[in-house]
Amino acid sequence: MGERESLKLQINDAITTIRGLQSKIDISTNKMDERAKQLLQSAGEYYGKQERERATLYANEVALIRSLSGKLSKSRLVLEVIELRLETVVETEDLASTLRPAIDAIKNVKNDIGPIIPKADELLAQVNGQLSDILATTFHTDVKSVDSVIKTSSAEDVMSEVRAMLGAGLASELPNPPETESVALTQSQEELSEA
Repeated sequence: MGERESLKLQINDAITTIRGLQSKIDISTNKMDERAKQLLQSAGEYYGKQERERATLYANEVALIRSLSGKLSKSRLVLEVIELRLETVVETEDLASTLRPAIDAIKNVKNDIGPIIPKADELLAQVNGQLSDILATTFHTDVKSVDSVIKTSSAEDVMSEVRAMLGAGLASELPNPPETESVALTQSQEELSEA
């Protein structure tokens, strides 16, 4: 099995993990929505019985559940984008420019859904590790292709300019440290040694 095939397998494993997490998010979101409906009904019943404080307690819980459900829904969409991006990577083999944003997005999703869904942290850390390994392997093995992207004629011109500036004695243009502080420091050290 070639190195490209191995990378494709790793990416497909990450896609499978993401799909599993999307299913967990769907299940959690459905449970939360159902719970919010029940609590909203209870809030209405208490409100009808003139128990405003109890109705407000239930309404606050509904608001919290809806907020968490909204976070999960947004996180699921982000995971769907990552899944699509990874599928594009498999098809186009454009790893370097595609994986870095996906890794960053996974970190953000992990912060959002980690506290809500059990084991989501572990799954997202696994996907993040897989993608980071793929990216590291790609950069390690495809150094020539990365260099060709980084080294352009305009970048070489700028680097020549930088070398010329440094060679012209840019360091001599740095300001000298103020003498008053060094004199005061010397006087303080002398006073300490006398005491």
